[in-house]
Amino acid sequence: MDKKNKGTKAPENTRKITRSGSLKSSVGSVAADSSPTPVEAPPSRRQNTGDKKVTSTPEKPAASKPKPAAAPEKSQPESSKPEASKPGTNQGESSSKNVNAEAMDFAALLSKQMEEFRNMVISTQQQTAAMIEQMQTQSEMRFSKIEAEHSNFITAVDQRFGEVERRVDEEEMSSQASVLELQKVQAYLNQQITESREKEAAVKEEIKKIETYLESDQIKGKQIQQDLEDKGQKLYKIEEFLDAN
Repeated sequence: MDKKNKGTKAPENTRKITRSGSLKSSVGSVAADSSPTPVEAPPSRRQNTGDKKVTSTPEKPAASKPKPAAAPEKSQPESSKPEASKPGTNQGESSSKNVNAEAMDFAALLSKQMEEFRNMVISTQQQTAAMIEQMQTQSEMRFSKIEAEHSNFITAVDQRFGEVERRVDEEEMSSQASVLELQKVQAYLNQQITESREKEAAVKEEIKKIETYLESDQIKGKQIQQDLEDKGQKLYKIEEFLDAN
């Protein structure tokens, strides 16, 4: 009866121990989650479980009948008390290992993300440098094009200005030549006018001379005519005298 009572009471103790062990293991797992190092159960619990392992082992061979043999099988949690405590520690260790593995995975993921971010930054810098270089090249090409157009425009303006200046000079020269020609023509006309005036004066003088000569001739003709009339009268008188004689 004592053995049966002991056998029947043992599971309660084992349950308590397993509950406490599970609590310890849960606390250890929580501590392991919060701390990087694995948390194990206190050594006192391990010693107690070891003592119970020693006390519980002699009870198994004491049962000679099949029924009491079944009781130890039911009370086998007594022998599994340390085994019940081991899953707690194993659970804490596994949870700490899982936490460490998760931390390592997180660190690997973080390093991978940092590497990707670094590569992205490097690629962005390279793209930015390429864009800046392309913009500089385009601006240099545009500036060179504008400079070439400006130089060509200046050359064209200078050429046009040179042509205009040459035409102005030609016009001035032609106008000066025209002025000289006009001056020559005017001098010639003045000379002709002077000569014509001189000729006119000479002609007038000749006319006067001719008129004077004609007047003198008329006077002479009148005198001759008068002389002839006088001579005719004399002849008539001579004829009358001769006729009378």
